[in-house]
Amino acid sequence: MIFLLSILILVLTTLFLTALMRLRRPLDFPLAWGLLSFALMVLIFQIANLLHALNSSSVIILLQSLLLAISAAAWHLSGKPAVFPKAHNLRSAFSRLRQRENAPLTALLLLVAAVLLLSVVLIYVVPPNNNDALSFHVARIVRWMQQGSYFPWETPFVWQLTFPVNAQLTYLWTLLLSQTDHYMAYIPFFSGVLTGLLVYAFSREFGFSRKGAAFAGLIWLTFPVVQLHLTSVRHDLISTWLFISLVYFFYRWSKDKQSSALILSSLALGLVLGTNFSIAAYLPGFALFALSGLLARRYSFRQGLVWVCAALLAFGLLSSPIYLSNQLHFGSLVGPDAAEMTSTAVLDEMPAAKYVALTSARWVYQLADVSWLPRSIQAGILPVKAAAARALSAPLGLNLEGDIATLDAHVFTWDRVYLLQEDEAWFGLVGFLLIFPTSILGCVQAVKKKLPLLAFPFIFYLTALVTCSIIRPGWTPFDGRYFMPALAMSAAFLPMWFEGRRSRVWVQWLLVLTVSFSSAMVALYNPAKQIVGGAAIWDMNRIDRLTRQAYGTKEMLYLAEEIPSGAVVGVAAEANDYQEYGLFGADFSRRIVNVFPVSLAADKNWLDARGVEYLLVRSAGNINPSVADKFQAGASLGDWILYIRQP
Repeated sequence: MIFLLSILILVLTTLFLTALMRLRRPLDFPLAWGLLSFALMVLIFQIANLLHALNSSSVIILLQSLLLAISAAAWHLSGKPAVFPKAHNLRSAFSRLRQRENAPLTALLLLVAAVLLLSVVLIYVVPPNNNDALSFHVARIVRWMQQGSYFPWETPFVWQLTFPVNAQLTYLWTLLLSQTDHYMAYIPFFSGVLTGLLVYAFSREFGFSRKGAAFAGLIWLTFPVVQLHLTSVRHDLISTWLFISLVYFFYRWSKDKQSSALILSSLALGLVLGTNFSIAAYLPGFALFALSGLLARRYSFRQGLVWVCAALLAFGLLSSPIYLSNQLHFGSLVGPDAAEMTSTAVLDEMPAAKYVALTSARWVYQLADVSWLPRSIQAGILPVKAAAARALSAPLGLNLEGDIATLDAHVFTWDRVYLLQEDEAWFGLVGFLLIFPTSILGCVQAVKKKLPLLAFPFIFYLTALVTCSIIRPGWTPFDGRYFMPALAMSAAFLPMWFEGRRSRVWVQWLLVLTVSFSSAMVALYNPAKQIVGGAAIWDMNRIDRLTRQAYGTKEMLYLAEEIPSGAVVGVAAEANDYQEYGLFGADFSRRIVNVFPVSLAADKNWLDARGVEYLLVRSAGNINPSVADKFQAGASLGDWILYIRQP
């Protein structure tokens, strides 16, 4: 009930604040609603963090109520501007969908509606089960809820302490006020949908028809990696949405000089910098985008300086606290492992230019994604694809295969079969063709039409390749999600394929059939959320759903079933051997003490000081920790042993 009250207060506050902006374009209303509601929750939880009240729903509701009162008063004093955009004749729009020439768009709309409906169900049914999320992203929000702030605690998972927090603060909102994790992934879900609206908006800016733009926006939601992230608690869709919002509203501000666009674009930049480190790959491209506007005299240097000040204010209020915390506690803005998170170590092995070329070439190869095809078809395509890649790379002297310039001992091979899963999937055939050659043709059109905007989808892609290489500590199979912003921009070019003097309806049908097949493959074979067959999630219990991809954690969680709610549980194991999220229990009442180094399991005083009542010990290989005498061995399962403190 309190969660519904919080949602109601958020909706009303957002409506009042959006009305104050007096937006002119109807499409800008839902885009502004999304940005402002996200910003409001981040602001409220940043304040609550400073008050050490991230565990208090009462404080959250109080802060929300104060902001509602302020926004309502401002709205009233401003003459009660319109809260909603002018009504449009939706009945007429839907009636046009029944026309024969619009049949492909209607079919695509029905497909996307089915994808979104399935995603809504899966989000509610399946708890977070991505490995990184279970170790870092959602595990840490339970810690925040228990201790009242995100300031550091004892843990071997350093990234829990140092990673940007904005996305997870909104996850905490759903967890704290609902006391369940059913609703976390709806935040990235809505981010993906709003990005679809932005693709539509950019497609219109590129000069395409409403029908073509709608086609492009809907196609975005069918890319394999996007569809998979719609049900994931990963924050990459959120950072994609925020960055594309930044570019869109900055462009609108440079054209119209509306203060609302200035506020929304600077807000988007302030938010995205506190959401995902990887968005730094797009900042050089955005700097070029902003510089092009200055050189074209769409705004003056003074106006640009005003925008920079607004963005700095947004960053200071919404995103700077985690960086200040990192600097204060670790002596670095991004934490103690800054060198491990960038290419510093790799650049000791080879020149920077070679490393960038090597990594970029691997990503371009992966962009030609076939993971959406059945394995039997991939078996025939991969050898041909690999042979073509070898023929192209050999004259350049690039030996891309092997473990050189890779992270965590990954090995790059031409003929690797990638999983149709949120970490490894890319954008399918349509996504590849939107970059090569479509966005390149956009650059040509930019010169012909003297419209620089058309060149920037490809510029964003190129600069992201280079910058992402520099800020990443090596290639991994899991990097496709970093290119979602570039593909969102390029997706706006899709109508180029079928609009012109002659409408190529057959191309539209071919697109619909292609994405229908890939969407069905994602729905049926996503290993994290399989809906048919023996591994279907419907009849699984919570532990089995949690561990669909974290198999090493399953035995530990089943053993932990013997531990009562509210207990203090020590875990003596190497950090890479378990994901701690499930240990908190379905009611998130257990408190977890990471015993590291594992030799501390034998230190009675250390365990006593932390109130450890139960001890989960992993004994495998060369690691066989001794345990304090006061703990008696109980049940065991696999490599895990449960020890119970004796009176």
